[in-house]
Amino acid sequence: MLAFLNLVLGIQLMLKIVTWLLGDPMNSSSIVGLIIGLMIFGFCLALCSNAYPNIKMYDEGLKVQVFSFWWVFIPWADVENIWGVGIFRKSYPVAVRKLTPFHRIIGLGYGSMKPVFPISRTMEGYNELTKIIEQNIQTR
Repeated sequence: MLAFLNLVLGIQLMLKIVTWLLGDPMNSSSIVGLIIGLMIFGFCLALCSNAYPNIKMYDEGLKVQVFSFWWVFIPWADVENIWGVGIFRKSYPVAVRKLTPFHRIIGLGYGSMKPVFPISRTMEGYNELTKIIEQNIQTR
């Protein structure tokens, strides 16, 4: 749903920019609308880019890729919970102590007050990853 909203908003913003470039003058309310629309578009884009991050496993913890270019190390002590979601358990959200504000918003979507990054069943090595995370949570 969020991706569809972002697509519609992106198309609307692009049309507004194209008409401005073709010489249609913008009044102050159009400029304010464009700025607010760009901010919402950027926010939705940031949420979508963090929806299913790349994950690397280490003996000391996990590295999670955020914003498609930045890696955050999460020690095993900061991994708090993992649970299956959906009828067929299509994703496994992992709650951690700290990540980015966008991951806290993603966590709210999964019913958690903690930052969350989901693991998709389509991710390579997802069975092994979920088992290792569950083992590390249980050993504490």
